[in-house]
Amino acid sequence: MAKTQSIQSVQRAIAILYAVAGIEDGRSVAQIAAALDIKSNTCHKLVLTLESEGLLVRRNKPLRFMLGQGIRELNCLEEDRHLLSLAAKWMTRAHARISSANLVFLEWEQAITYQRLRCNAKAPGRVIRPRNLVIEPYCHISPLVFLANADEQEAFLFDQTYPFEPLGKSIWGSRRRFDSYLASIRRDGYAVSGPELSHWFRVVAPIFSPGHEVLAVIGGYVLHTTSQALQSRLVKIVTSTACQLAEQYASGESTVVA
Repeated sequence: MAKTQSIQSVQRAIAILYAVAGIEDGRSVAQIAAALDIKSNTCHKLVLTLESEGLLVRRNKPLRFMLGQGIRELNCLEEDRHLLSLAAKWMTRAHARISSANLVFLEWEQAITYQRLRCNAKAPGRVIRPRNLVIEPYCHISPLVFLANADEQEAFLFDQTYPFEPLGKSIWGSRRRFDSYLASIRRDGYAVSGPELSHWFRVVAPIFSPGHEVLAVIGGYVLHTTSQALQSRLVKIVTSTACQLAEQYASGESTVVA
């Protein structure tokens, strides 16, 4: 028996990714099939599968396929594996202190907020790693913590990706009110959402690099109907965990002391 057994469909899927990589305008299914000498019908099925997983994205008029956001996300996850590893440990520790809450860890990439890790109240002790879970802005506060601390270029990209009108105006009413909320995040050092956004009480705190850039954010949420004492405790745990995680990441240490 051979030491390795190749799966043809996987090999072809990988070949398709290489075939479109670096092609500025992308390639059609016919062009990909011709380049790889495979049947057009087989190529079409593989392309649609890769698209469904976010590894390819289509461009219309004419129809072309290019590398998708999933490829960039894989690269981001690889580069940030130390931070993710630390975050998982700190979230587990924090969740043990407030298991009735839900905790999340999120990162920003090209103005898009991704949920990387989650601890659910219904599954204490377990860290979930979602795939391609994008958090929409305006109705969630985690993207707004990134935006509040963004530089001019990042803020411009956010506005281009998620225009305030009509996306934000329907929730916040006016740009002035929205900008005032962003200013409160910078002033307080974290964000808290009121019942006007959802039935969840949410708190999100930034994790800063030594250069005071936001590496990621950590958040927690419980129902607004929970006690004020529990909500205050959640704020304290989330903000302190964010600070401790940032300090340990900067030190290069990997062990979380219980």
